[in-house]
Amino acid sequence: MSAKKSLLLLSLLISLVLVPAAGVPAGLTSAPAVDSLFAQISAGNLEQTQVLFAEDAVYTNKLTGRSCDGFAEIEEDLASWQHPGRRYDIVAVTEVGDSVQVMVEVSDRGIVWAVERMTAELNDGLIQSLELDGIRLLSFPYKASDANS
Repeated sequence: MSAKKSLLLLSLLISLVLVPAAGVPAGLTSAPAVDSLFAQISAGNLEQTQVLFAEDAVYTNKLTGRSCDGFAEIEEDLASWQHPGRRYDIVAVTEVGDSVQVMVEVSDRGIVWAVERMTAELNDGLIQSLELDGIRLLSFPYKASDANS
């Protein structure tokens, strides 16, 4: 087993032990790298996310047109996602082959204010590309029915 795959497995095990509340609700599963990405960002463990990405990974924000090549650039963008009390929780998953689309609730201190749609392309279990496809800002006060309208 390669060193990168070993680090990926170790990171996933750590996230399952240290970050049980973040990520994916019981019964809802996604690709382990995608689940761990949002769990680690929610927990403030940005440094743990590097092993989840392929060396030549690309992140694209289709809303702004910004594109990041390689983890150094991706890490800069991911750092802007982190704020004290912010969580990213996967609430829906669609997988087709090596493509995983997730709907992610964004909340600050327990108040959900947005739902993002992101698509990840995987290669050997690692994130090869990650795209922010859409975002829906929610009205306040948030009600579960708002996400379905």
